[in-house]
Amino acid sequence: MHEGVAAGEAVASCSRRVPVPPDRPRRAATGERAAYHLEAGRFLPTAIYKGQSLAPGACLSGPAIVQYPGTTVVIPPGWTGEVDPYLNVWILQDPP
Repeated sequence: MHEGVAAGEAVASCSRRVPVPPDRPRRAATGERAAYHLEAGRFLPTAIYKGQSLAPGACLSGPAIVQYPGTTVVIPPGWTGEVDPYLNVWILQDPP
């Protein structure tokens, strides 16, 4: 997880390669709900995001769920999702 960032909290940019409007990830947040995470073995509060509202360079700390009309992306605890220039969400394990 990024230093100073709570689980499920949006970070403006992971890589700093792509500028992201500071409020864009927050505008994509639609709420939070308990979701079962196998890695944790229990339900955890999980941030929910609207995928179409994320911009390239947006970074989301897990646990989080990104919802799109045709699919859902789950970012587990201890992992981070980064939106690339083509709007794919890359899920990367946080350093130990």
